[in-house]
Formats: sequence, C-alpha cells, structure tokens
Amino acid sequence: MEYSRKIESHVSTSGRNEFEAPALNALADRLNLAHVKESFYFPKYFEIETVNACNARCVMCTIDDWEKVRNPIMSDKLFEKFVDEISRHHEWVDRVCLNRDGEPTLDKNLHKKIKCLKDAGVKQVTMATNVQLLDEKRIHQYLDAGLDDIMVSIDGITKKTFEEIRVNLNYETVVQNALNLIKVRDQKKLPLIIRLRMIILDSNKHEVQDWISFWKDKIGSNDQVYAKAAHTWGNQLNRETEKNIQAYADRPCIAPFSSMIIHTDGTVPMCSID
Repeated sequence: MEYSRKIESHVSTSGRNEFEAPALNALADRLNLAHVKESFYFPKYFEIETVNACNARCVMCTIDDWEKVRNPIMSDKLFEKFVDEISRHHEWVDRVCLNRDGEPTLDKNLHKKIKCLKDAGVKQVTMATNVQLLDEKRIHQYLDAGLDDIMVSIDGITKKTFEEIRVNLNYETVVQNALNLIKVRDQKKLPLIIRLRMIILDSNKHEVQDWISFWKDKIGSNDQVYAKAAHTWGNQLNRETEKNIQAYADRPCIAPFSSMIIHTDGTVPMCSID
C-alpha cells in the first residue's frame, strides 16, 4: 500500500514533466484506462504458473535443465489463496492464464483449477499448450470446466521439421489432439476460442504458408491461426535488431501497469521475462 501511494503521488504531479506526461498518457491509452493511476488498483491480467515443468525440450527454449527446477507444481493451498484474493476483484480482472514457462497439462488437477477460477467469477480463463498430452479425456475436462481460450503451439507442417524443433513430442499425436480439440469444441457448441500458433525459426520458415493454409481450413470463424517470430527472452536467443528496437522506442511497456506473474512457489517477478 505504501509503495502504491508513493507511485500515485509521483504520477499525480508528473503532468508537470514534459517527458513523463506523454508516456503516462500513452500507457493509459493502451490500457484503455481514463488515467494510468487506475492501474494501481489491482492487476487486470494474471499468468499463474501452475506447473514449472515441461515434457518437451524445444530448441528455442532458454531453460536448459528442467530437471533442476524447484517447486514444479503449485500447491493447492497457494492456488486457493490466489483464487480467494482474485475473487474479491473479479469484476476488475479481465483474464487469468494458467501457465507461464511450463506445460500446464502436466497438472492432473488443471480442470479443477479452471472451474475454481470460473466459479470465482473470472471473465476469461486461458492456457497455452503443446497439446502432446491433450487427449480426449483432458479435452472434455477442460471444456466442461469452462475454459474460455486456448493457445495451441505447433511449429511445423511436416513430421521432420516439427520434431526437430519440439524435441520429445510426436507430430502425429500433436496434430490429432489439436484436431480432436476442434471437433469436441464444435460438438459441444462451446464458445471456446482456439488459437493455433507457429513460432517462426530458420528451420521452419519455409513451411509457414502451408502451415497456415492447413490449419485455417480446420478452425471456426472466431478462432485464430498465425505465425510469429521467436521471442528473444531478453536477448538470450539473439540480439534485437536496431530496426526492431526503434519500432518500439516510443511505446512504453504496459506489463508492469497491468499484469502479474505468479510462479509455482508464489514469487512474483517485476518483469514478465525474469
């Protein structure tokens, strides 16, 4: 609370500064707020790392040794504490994503967490997955629990390309699970939004158009299919080009003013890339 009051005091007088005022106005505009001070109330977006473990060993991942990760699964007690607090602000909170770095389907109780958040009044509960473990049982569990949005990562249109990138995953299983997800969603006539994403690397960029064409033919009108460049994770993968940096030079980062990441052990990083 003391920290928030200090920030608010600074912001309330920052309009006198010709450099700070435009930046704060830009933040408020990007956050769709009347004033950036509204962001001090409570985060609007959460990423809850329910699982800090993964069944894949992707070539673009910056985590070298998953086996050494501590606290791989968030405790029920910690998750319930989070839900209790967020339930008091459910009208303000827009979205809770149930993963960060790990693979959420490794949590056998993930469907219970989804339902818990929906029962608490959260508007949108989302997750991202490599779908290797997303069998029909899990699909029904997640959809019946009220999942609103799911990101599916498939980085190739051929078995060779995909399995060289998503090491330890099986191309046929992943594609079939993704198709089953679409089928079950349509059969249940649920509003679940499915987003299919391809991370563009040198090893798969030649497949982008064929990949987009294949998946666009399978989805619904509210779903998305897109390809994007790999995140540099704070330049851990490669250096940002000067052109890319300049493109965002006048766009302040909105994450500290709108989002909160909670790791499996309850720690909260200042930056989402930490």
